[in-house]
Amino acid sequence: MWLSLNIISDIVDIKGLEPQEIAERLTMSTAEIDGIDYMNNHLKTVYTAKIIDILPHPNADKLSLVDLDTGRGNTRVVCGAPNHRKDDIVAFATVGTRFTEDFTVRKTKIRGENSEGMLCSEKELNLSDDHSGIMILPNNTPIGKPLSELYPDFVDVRLEIDNKSINHRPDLWSHIGFAREIAAIFDRNYNEIVDLNIENEFKNDDSLIVTIIDPDMAPRYCGLVVKNIKIEESPDWLKARVTSIGMRPINNIVDITNYVMVELGEPMHAFDRQKLRGNEIIVRMAGNGEVLKTLDGESHKLTSEDIVISDRGGAIALAGVMGGGESEIDDKTSEIVIEAANFNPVRIRRTANRYNLRTEAAIRFEKYLDPNICNLAVIRCYDLIKQLIPDAVAITKIVDTYPQKVKKITVNITTDFIRKRLGSDITDTRITGILNALDFKPNNNNGKLTLDVPSYRATRDISIPEDIVEEIGRIYGYDNIDPLAPYVPCETPNRNEFRLFERNILEILSKSHHMIEVSHYSFLGKELLDRLDINEDKELRLKNPLSNEQDRLRRSLIPNLIKSIQLNQKNYDEFRIFELGRVYYKEQRKSPELAHENTFVSGVVFSKDERSVLFYDAKNIVMDLIEELNIKGIDYLSQQHNIPSYGHPGRTIHIAAKKKILGIISELHPRIKEEFDIKGNAAFFDLNVTDLFNCERKGKDFIELHKYPEVPFEVSILVDKYTYTSDICLVIQNSNRKYIKSVDVISIYEASPIPEGKKSVSIGIIFADKDKTLSPDEIENLQNSVIENLNKKGIHLR
Repeated sequence: MWLSLNIISDIVDIKGLEPQEIAERLTMSTAEIDGIDYMNNHLKTVYTAKIIDILPHPNADKLSLVDLDTGRGNTRVVCGAPNHRKDDIVAFATVGTRFTEDFTVRKTKIRGENSEGMLCSEKELNLSDDHSGIMILPNNTPIGKPLSELYPDFVDVRLEIDNKSINHRPDLWSHIGFAREIAAIFDRNYNEIVDLNIENEFKNDDSLIVTIIDPDMAPRYCGLVVKNIKIEESPDWLKARVTSIGMRPINNIVDITNYVMVELGEPMHAFDRQKLRGNEIIVRMAGNGEVLKTLDGESHKLTSEDIVISDRGGAIALAGVMGGGESEIDDKTSEIVIEAANFNPVRIRRTANRYNLRTEAAIRFEKYLDPNICNLAVIRCYDLIKQLIPDAVAITKIVDTYPQKVKKITVNITTDFIRKRLGSDITDTRITGILNALDFKPNNNNGKLTLDVPSYRATRDISIPEDIVEEIGRIYGYDNIDPLAPYVPCETPNRNEFRLFERNILEILSKSHHMIEVSHYSFLGKELLDRLDINEDKELRLKNPLSNEQDRLRRSLIPNLIKSIQLNQKNYDEFRIFELGRVYYKEQRKSPELAHENTFVSGVVFSKDERSVLFYDAKNIVMDLIEELNIKGIDYLSQQHNIPSYGHPGRTIHIAAKKKILGIISELHPRIKEEFDIKGNAAFFDLNVTDLFNCERKGKDFIELHKYPEVPFEVSILVDKYTYTSDICLVIQNSNRKYIKSVDVISIYEASPIPEGKKSVSIGIIFADKDKTLSPDEIENLQNSVIENLNKKGIHLR
């Protein structure tokens, strides 16, 4: 957004203030200034000059040599325009005149002839779009005058505002809003530019009816009928100001409505009264499929979500966005209806986005404008029309439909509260002075302040005491506040043991087992549950789901991990992934109790090799995880019940502590692999982290290293395919717990020549005595004891 200092100077006294200083103070207190543009600064070195002679160019038919009286002497330029004559007064750009960063007038030779300057067209001077020839000034124009004195309105300084920095301040989408800020920052006089006495001139010779169907969509609408309108080109001062704010001059009425919009912040529109059908304006929601042709010439098929302005014949404007083409003013317009309204900001934003019409009006309406400026904008608009068209007459009073007035906001605060929050010893006088400058009109009762928030700051801006503290701080100056650290007691924060436990799990799985952590949404859908055959319809439902596939909270991490297998198998031959997250239980959805949340860690091991036995990989991961976590009293149970439908019934074990099930390790069921088109083999584990955390932990005991030799012993046995090796190891360990130091599985073999349904298991055993070296007889007895104990359990050596 552009901020014109010429417009600002009409509202607040800025004499003696440099643009750079204004920009810096506004940036530090109000809004970020992106840049300063010295607009039409070149007019200061473009002078009026009189043509005293015109000669043909010796080397070019379309060029001429023009001798000029500049008022400071004579000079010659080469000119290519055909419209100049002897004794014409023209605009002469002297050597050094800088039009843009890329173009500066220099002394040069054109086709062999010297040219010491340049004769300019109105477009080159940025005074209009006319480039048909050089600018010819009136014959009575004095010679040697800079154009900046003849056209002072076109010489301006404008500040470029970062729009993002004013989104929270609807009042700053106007020059009057920034003028108030400058007045407060620099302690300058502020002028009210709306003369309310003008309203006394309005006659009551005609009638206009305004009907608002839904006040929530349009809180206020003001209209005024003005006759004796004459559509003309705007005067230079208005064209200059409209141009300075980044708009293109069109005609006097349109330029006035645009000017009032940027001056007061209230978007304006004017209808041709004679094109309206009837004397009633209706603010309503559009009908589905209703068609409106807007001012840009485009026809739009509207929806019931759009607010429209209509007459008795149909829509005439897309409210808050753009006027309609059928009611626009043209050269024949003699009577207009001026409107200023306030609309629902959410609706306006959606409509502007729906039709890709991000107009200046829409940008302002979506910021929650103050409804109380509607009538002020109408008065200001009429005031400017009278200045340009003296015969114009308002033939109605302002028709003001305002069904739901904005509630007044009052904030109570103390000066001590302000000083404490700012950390600065600012006086009561300075505080009340700032508040008065910001139009809060404080009532001070021994430091207790009662503030009436101005309506233009009451639209989602100022509402609580802390907002007032911010207002005082930014005007007082943040650089005037000593940067001191807050005085608060420093205490060592309590350790979140559960979070540390979770992090330990993440580290063990990722570092020790090279598993990749994945993260899914906490949601899933009925289709996935049905495919897994686990849909008990107990999941908590979402009121506003992202999609039907994510309409309920998960009760397990495994379903989404299975989908991840299906997705990632396309790109990887094997992988290991895991997820640590919460699951949500509530057996009766309608019960008033809160849902019970548990943290789980679940992982998947996948390989495209169908022959791979991944169950043991998953088991080793879990066993190592539990060992690293120092969990005590864990049992691995082989059970045929309580196996989820996606688990393999013959390759599943449960993890338990004190008979409480903590989790499961299993291979993926063949039916599930077929259902999800999984090519290969997969095993998974699913552990309740919350229950694991609450398990008893192993103590850390010091064990002295063995001083005496250890004796290794290895046995190979033939057992049933589904016999757990943990049971075999337990049988061996029970043979002699005093001298058997360790029992470990070395290998498992199931292929030929091992009989079908059997497997060969090789187990390594270490014998040792902490007090002496074992004798040969003792070693032999230990070996026989192991073999004998295995035989008792029906386990025989190969």
